[in-house]
Amino acid sequence: APAPGSEAPVPETEAPGASSGVVVTDGCGRQVEVPANPQRIAALYGPSFEGCLLFGHAEDVIITMSGAMTNWAKVVFPGAENFQLVQNAREPNLEELTAQEVDLVLFWAIREKLDAMENAGLTAVAVKLDDPEWDDIAGYVAAVEAEVDTYGYVLNADQEEIDRWNDYF
Repeated sequence: APAPGSEAPVPETEAPGASSGVVVTDGCGRQVEVPANPQRIAALYGPSFEGCLLFGHAEDVIITMSGAMTNWAKVVFPGAENFQLVQNAREPNLEELTAQEVDLVLFWAIREKLDAMENAGLTAVAVKLDDPEWDDIAGYVAAVEAEVDTYGYVLNADQEEIDRWNDYF
């Protein structure tokens, strides 16, 4: 059985006539409407660049991870060397994100920061589960699969592709 709090987010369908986005329950339990096909992603949460890469959205990342770009990222996705890096991804400059017309921020489960982003008009999703709990490998696997599910849902992947990555993991 999955560890408490490791349930995968569930996309909800929109009512007819509503926007073309999808509503997901993020790692903080927030209901967030994300664009159906994000084009300008701030991948601030730890492995969120890799999540974008898994689901074919690496070219949409404009801001990623704090510090220096890893050599691994440059080899796997040569365009990564053109990403703008932030020195402290947990304290992003909201005015800069807004000015860069970011349409999706992938972030940690830090409620007050997510609320500040929302108040600034940004769409931010907590990828990591809020206080994940596991005491064995099965719980850890369930938590990582929930993160992969979140990436898949917000990046408009089909369920078969999401399941394929989780099976591989």
